Formats: sequence, C-alpha cells, structure tokens
Amino acid sequence: MTDLFAYYSNGGTSIQTPIALKGTGINMSPLPVVQLSVGLIKGTEVMLRIFPKIETGDYKAGYFGIGLKHNIKQWIPFIKDKAFDLSFAGAFASASLDMVGSDFLKAETGISNPSGQIFNNQTINFSSTAWNANILISKKLSILTLFGGVRLSHYKTTLDLKGNYPITTLDNTGIKTITNLTDPIGIEGSATHVGFNGGLRIKLGFLAIFAEGSLVPGGYSSATAGLNIGFFN
Repeated sequence: MTDLFAYYSNGGTSIQTPIALKGTGINMSPLPVVQLSVGLIKGTEVMLRIFPKIETGDYKAGYFGIGLKHNIKQWIPFIKDKAFDLSFAGAFASASLDMVGSDFLKAETGISNPSGQIFNNQTINFSSTAWNANILISKKLSILTLFGGVRLSHYKTTLDLKGNYPITTLDNTGIKTITNLTDPIGIEGSATHVGFNGGLRIKLGFLAIFAEGSLVPGGYSSATAGLNIGFFN
C-alpha cells in the first residue's frame, strides 16, 4: 500500500502531513476534473469544470469552475469578414482542501502540560479563487487551429491553521513546559497580472489534441496538454 503521509520530527515534536506520490520526487497531487462545454447561439460557448467535494477520512476536497467564450468579431464591421476569429473568453474557478479532526502537531512526550489542554482539534483549511478575462485571436488551417491572446487574471488564496497547537517552551526556571497556541496561522495572498497565452488544437474526428501555455511576467506561468472527446467546430 502506498504511504500517503509523511512524518517529520524536531526535538521530540512531530508533525504529520498528507503527501502524494511519496518517493517519486514529483511535488504535485493529481486531481481528475470533469469538463463540459455547450455551444449556444451567436458563437457563444459555456464551459463547466467540476470536481464534486469528496470526503475521505479527515480530508475534504472540491473544485468548481465556469467559463464563457463569445465570438466578438461578428460585431465589429471592419473585421467581421476577415479570415480569422476574434473572441472574448472569461472564467472563474474555486478550489478548497480541508484537513480536519487530526493532531498534526503533537506534544513532546514527557513534558509538563500545565494547562491540561488537549490538542486534537487541529485543522488546516486551504482555499483559492481565481478569475481571468482573455482576448483571443485564432486561425483555422484544415484540422489545425492556432490561437494566441492577452489575459488579465486575478487570484486570492488563503491558508489557515485552526485549533490548539502545542509548543515546547522554557519557563523562568529553565524547565520545559507545553504552551498552547490557538489558531496560530492565517495567511492570505492575492495578485492581479497581465499575461499572454497561446496554443494549438488538432481536430481528428471526435478527438481533439490540444496544447496551450501562458506567460505571466511576475506571476504564475503554466503549460497544459490533453485530449478532448466530443463535437468540435
């Protein structure tokens, strides 16, 4: 059985954390996501990505995303007859991971706990939301479609450690005791960036191979590739 937990120790105080793909050197967790797309009138497409919130043991995870794409070229008189496509695309996504009901940080054994505090209510709460707006230009060449554009994106991420956490300290006589920290960490970060993205899609009947990437100076750049099954324009 694959070990999904890592144990760290420092001077008798230990912390247990969930990890994925232990021993492979790959610092990522795979997350399967279902994507649905529906084409509407006037070159409009609505997209939905979802990973229903699941609970396994003390862990809860979920993901939701929605997007909209619309052909704006048709509304611009001097380019609507040109041999390329110009579209607006926007998306919103939200992800969460909660680890509850555990004692991630354990008290050092053999040390006095004068408060009598029980440290079994520790939780880690992670959440992230993001949105982006894009102007995309694309050109279709037989089975190949090339596209590129400009993107405005924003994200907000929070990480909270809730509950009681034991910290080994020295009192004024030099004797080690356990001190309680309640809700010790609350971190929030957000940023807005302008970047560039581009990619290609190869249509093969009901299959489509795609690859795309984004370059965000001073932010988060990414690259993805995959295989879609369905009906495509």
